[in-house]
Amino acid sequence: MPYYRFKETDIFHNVLKTHPKTVFSIYGGRVFYNNSYVESGSFTGSVAAPTGTVSLFEQNVDRTKVNTSAPDFPGTVNYRRLNGQGAGPDYIFPFVSKTGEMTTFKTISTGSFNEALYGDRLYGPAMLTASISREYFSQDTRWGHGALYSETIHSEASGSAPNRFTIENVSPDNYPKVKNKTVDISVSSSHLDALRNTFDYYTYLSPHFAYSASHAAWNFGTYDKGHQELNLISVPSIFFGSSIKKGSVHLKWYVSGTLMAECHDREQNGELIQVSGSGSPAGYDSATGSVAGVVLYNEGFMALTGTWSLNDDYTDKFRHAAGTPKSAESPRWTYFGVGANDNSGSVVHSVSHNVSSSFVIEFEGTQNVPVMTLMAHAPKRDLNHSNNPTFISGNLNANRKLSKGSALPFLTSSIQYKEDDLTQIRNVVSSSFKDHTGSFDKTTYISQVGIYDESRNLIGIAKLANPIKKTEQREYTFKLKLDI
Repeated sequence: MPYYRFKETDIFHNVLKTHPKTVFSIYGGRVFYNNSYVESGSFTGSVAAPTGTVSLFEQNVDRTKVNTSAPDFPGTVNYRRLNGQGAGPDYIFPFVSKTGEMTTFKTISTGSFNEALYGDRLYGPAMLTASISREYFSQDTRWGHGALYSETIHSEASGSAPNRFTIENVSPDNYPKVKNKTVDISVSSSHLDALRNTFDYYTYLSPHFAYSASHAAWNFGTYDKGHQELNLISVPSIFFGSSIKKGSVHLKWYVSGTLMAECHDREQNGELIQVSGSGSPAGYDSATGSVAGVVLYNEGFMALTGTWSLNDDYTDKFRHAAGTPKSAESPRWTYFGVGANDNSGSVVHSVSHNVSSSFVIEFEGTQNVPVMTLMAHAPKRDLNHSNNPTFISGNLNANRKLSKGSALPFLTSSIQYKEDDLTQIRNVVSSSFKDHTGSFDKTTYISQVGIYDESRNLIGIAKLANPIKKTEQREYTFKLKLDI
């Protein structure tokens, strides 16, 4: 087999920028990714990832949970195997051994880690999946009463009430004081607080990114994202790559299959501008052209702050408390995407909650794909011999005369391999006469190109769609592209 070394001029490195489109549909408390559908049947448990998600490695395809009562995160021991429960292909778990380096998984609690003995295996999640999620932040009723009051928060958290705190109010005299009031408060607002600097950084694109604003020149009011009503939609980077493409974001709200309102970042500056809808903010004839929120392209967040009615003739129950839907309200952008992994799925499934609304999120990602281009040359007078048995015209018999199928054209044993020097090459040159062939021309057909490393280890094979006829007078250059 001939080998050729790639020259420097035969190898090219490029980066291909692509913009794959992603569509999320949300209805009935379920998320659908790129028009996927809910798998049904007896073997849905072997599907790599649930509907609306993607699996990082798809490592548990056609595998089932042997013991359905066992958790996916066994912690210190894989007791399903230790106890011999079940048979068949069990889930694949990542694991580490407890050592003095104190390495573990985020899913392992501190208590479980401390209870484990040194040398015990600590298991991570069986399936790493990702999907969009939604967080709704209601308006802080304490905000807007003159100056914000300060407060001292004393934690009374316990295992049964992890979010229980005692608040000591030190507010101004014009606001009711509450001493030592024990309440359950949400600490998820820390997600917004963590984005404060990111929001403020992008104010060079639009003042609507500001975390808090009171500048009169901006002419769109005073607000504080940490206290105002806000709808935060998170998109993991696995769906968009390095960033979301500017100008590609569309948020569509449907009612009974009819488009009711739409937002679009048409200015390509991160502003989500309402481009359709019959509702209107107070004091305005139409909400069309109003900024309903902003999108963080590089981070994958969409913050919706539009609280005006999108349709005055349609109401539904978009919020709930403790599993009970609240009273019907007009739709607004802060309610967009109800049921998108926001812990309201069971409520949305009920017949009395959000029965007509469906949501669509469309955007294009930015994927930078490294591409290596290789030029493989087939020179003249080379590559015109083959070890394929069809390359010779026939076999030789004991009298060294040509026949078909009488003897092999080579001698082989445990100590030698010798080809017969009188073996004839098959002439495949066609002729215009019956049962005749044209003048002999050594011919081969190139069907694939192998790529080897410096140690001559085969690392790749490029196959041609159709074999290429190679004669001694022909030369070819094969262009091979490898996406990394």
